Amino acid sequence: GVLLSGGVDSALLAKILNDKTSKMGINLVGYTVGLEGSPDLKYAEEFAEKIGLPVKKKSVTVDDLDKALPKVVRAVEERDYVQVETSLIPYFSLEMVANDGIKVVFVGQGPDELWGGYPWYPRLLREWGYAKLHETMWEDLIRGEVETLARENKVAQVFDIELRYPYLDIDVIKTAMSVAPQLKVFSDKDQLGKHVHRALAKKLGIPTFIAERKKTAAQHGAGVHKMLLQIAKKHGFNEKLVSRLNYSPDKISSEKLGSSSRYGYKYVDKDRWLLPSCVQLYFDYVAYSEGLLNKNEREKIATILKNLPTSQ
Repeated sequence: GVLLSGGVDSALLAKILNDKTSKMGINLVGYTVGLEGSPDLKYAEEFAEKIGLPVKKKSVTVDDLDKALPKVVRAVEERDYVQVETSLIPYFSLEMVANDGIKVVFVGQGPDELWGGYPWYPRLLREWGYAKLHETMWEDLIRGEVETLARENKVAQVFDIELRYPYLDIDVIKTAMSVAPQLKVFSDKDQLGKHVHRALAKKLGIPTFIAERKKTAAQHGAGVHKMLLQIAKKHGFNEKLVSRLNYSPDKISSEKLGSSSRYGYKYVDKDRWLLPSCVQLYFDYVAYSEGLLNKNEREKIATILKNLPTSQ
């Protein structure tokens, strides 16, 4: 199987796999997940139809997300909202894969770090220049093993599925990182990025509407991000409660996991990357209830949660 997000990375991977497997008599299936009407579902389905790839989709509801949240927190063993919310879509995708009895899934992780796809890279270029941008891309790639791959593989383990990352093959990495960053991010006003990667995609037959689609984080493109506040409020976690408890996420941990946490909230639309504190408080509550977190975090959260209303 192959996971489809409706973006160029997963599309290029799926196209190459589909071309190869069809010649070998192997049936490849694409899997895509999102809220009903979300851009990712639309683009993934249109692309799959273009290349003749069978695709299975799941339209998730707020209730689906609500029920899955504790399972995902337990799987990734994390309280950090980026780590949790970015695991929700893969969780539903891999659940579908497991129900089909498939044991190996290909994932399109890597091109954003390799080819300069993150929307905050132009801002970093403006502040630091190309040399520092190239260094940052290396750092993001290396940190991705802990911040992304470990998380995704924890979710996959729940369903006894093995993940494969072709873009992170050592030869692919060597080739990509030998390309000058000037060919990846054209300028500090470049709103697209990944130009070499996108050019290859078009050369191999990826439709332009996919090849030139702007980078959208999976949780945004699938419609998950904006639903988390609704879920937190459903369980009684709102900004009034945050104020009453004198809660701040940084009081628990100030560590920023993921490039989006380190840069997205600072250099791109702040409201798009920062969740209200009440959502992180709910995640802390769930993680604590699941018996997770280190001793220091548990003690801090316990001090806060002891003042929760009895109806919580």
